Amino acid sequence: MRLTGERSVQAIDQRKEVLPVSVRLLLAALFVISLFVLLSPGDPPPKGLEIRLTVTSAADEVMQLFWPVDGESHPQLQDRIKGLIPGTHRYWFRLSGSEDLEWFRLDPATRPTEILIEEIVLGWGPDRFITLNGPELYEALEPVQQVLREFDRDNSMVRIVSTGIDPILRIDIDRLTRSQEDARIAAALAIALAAGLALLLALSYLCSAGYSAYSHTTYPSRALHWAGWGLAMLLTGVLLTVAVPALL
Repeated sequence: MRLTGERSVQAIDQRKEVLPVSVRLLLAALFVISLFVLLSPGDPPPKGLEIRLTVTSAADEVMQLFWPVDGESHPQLQDRIKGLIPGTHRYWFRLSGSEDLEWFRLDPATRPTEILIEEIVLGWGPDRFITLNGPELYEALEPVQQVLREFDRDNSMVRIVSTGIDPILRIDIDRLTRSQEDARIAAALAIALAAGLALLLALSYLCSAGYSAYSHTTYPSRALHWAGWGLAMLLTGVLLTVAVPALL
């Protein structure tokens, strides 16, 4: 009996280093790289830009939106005109030929007046959009001439005060899209690194003497443990391929 026990201990000791540390690190690194590539935002086919504004006006006003043709630095501008009516309403601008648009100009009124902008949504289809509200909206609306902006903290709106007959605001779409892409890439990298660390810890545990001793005495007789590992693998696969990309 003593000889059998010694052989069991030796067998357990031989299983302490199932995978060398270098191999574990390599597997974890490959896993991080693969997961980062999987989660990194792609570049979906662009569609025409649709702009939705939620605006509060006290009187009838005229809002105009201008955008450059073909992204030229000094282009001929195309425009859309919307009549604002008193109260809070949503207005849509659909811009043709605006797939690679880097900026657009917004003329909020044609006379000295005051309006409140609650939200602006830039959309290139159902899977690619940017929502601007609160402080982000305030920063995005760049005054050019004859206009003042104030952030109304009580209502989380941006107050636009026109001081002339030709007020102009500018929105830099290129900067907004780059900021959004940088945030998504940072989130994908953080998730990939966390998952890689979890994998490395799991491999280290599986190669430890404690796991070897535990599995040696229990796994051959407990199929429930195998079912538990299988369920964990299934849930991890669902999380990485469905839930996490949806959040990004």
